[in-house]
Amino acid sequence: MCVLAYIKSDSYITKEEFFAMFDANPHGGGMAYKFGDKIHIEKGFFNCDKFWEAYNNVKQTLNVDIAIHFRIATSGEINGQFCHPYTLTNNINDMYRLSTDADTVVFHNGILNISVDDGCNDTMTFIKNRLYPLYKEDKNFLNDKHNWINISNDISGSRLLVMQCDNVFMLGNGWTEYRNGMYVSNRNWVYKLKTKNENENYNYNCGYWDESDEEDYFTDSYYFKRQMQKHKKQNGKRYKSYIDFLEEGIV
Repeated sequence: MCVLAYIKSDSYITKEEFFAMFDANPHGGGMAYKFGDKIHIEKGFFNCDKFWEAYNNVKQTLNVDIAIHFRIATSGEINGQFCHPYTLTNNINDMYRLSTDADTVVFHNGILNISVDDGCNDTMTFIKNRLYPLYKEDKNFLNDKHNWINISNDISGSRLLVMQCDNVFMLGNGWTEYRNGMYVSNRNWVYKLKTKNENENYNYNCGYWDESDEEDYFTDSYYFKRQMQKHKKQNGKRYKSYIDFLEEGIV
C-alpha cells in the first residue's frame, strides 16, 4: 500500500518512525525537497540506513520541507526506477531518473484501478495520461477547484502529493497530521514501532493487529480486506462527489 510522509521544515520524523515505515514498505524509498527554484528528487533507496542518512543530511543542512515515500510494489517492478516520486511529465525516461530536478513532482499511495501502459506502473500511467494534459495547459492546474475535485474522485481510495516550489497539494481521503507539521498518508506502518505500551499491536487505520495476518500483509487481498473493514466502520459513508460540492455551494 506504501506510505507517504510530508515533514515541514519546523517538524521532524524520528529514526524509529522512519525505520518502521521502511520495514512495512520495503520495496524502495524516495524523497523530494525544494532546492533553489526546483524540486530535487532522490530515489531508489533499498537500504534504510542509507535512506535515513540521505534524509538526515538534507534535514540538517537545508531548512526545507521534505516529502518521503516508502513503497510496496502493487504495480510495476521492484527497482529504483519505479520508486516514487516522479517528475510530472509524459516522458517515461524522465520519470525513471533516480536523481533529478523538476518543476513539479508527484507521489502516490494506494492502488489506481486503471489499465497500465507499457513500461509504467499505475502511478506513472496516471501522471502521463491524466495529470500531464492538465499540467501542460496550466502548471497551476490544481489551484482550480474543479480539477482538484475531479482528480480526487479519480483517485478515490488513494492519496496523491503534488509538490512544487510554491505549493504542496495533498489529494485524497486519509491524510492525517501525525504530529504538528508532519502529515502521513496512512498509519498502517505504526504496528512496526517496537513500543512497550498496551497499544503495541494496534493498527491505527483498521484495528488491532493479528500476527496471523503478517504473512498476507504485502498482498492485495490483505489491503482490500482491511479497506473493507475500514469501510464498515465508516457506517456507510462515502467519498464526496462533485455533486455533493455543488449542493453545498462550494463550486
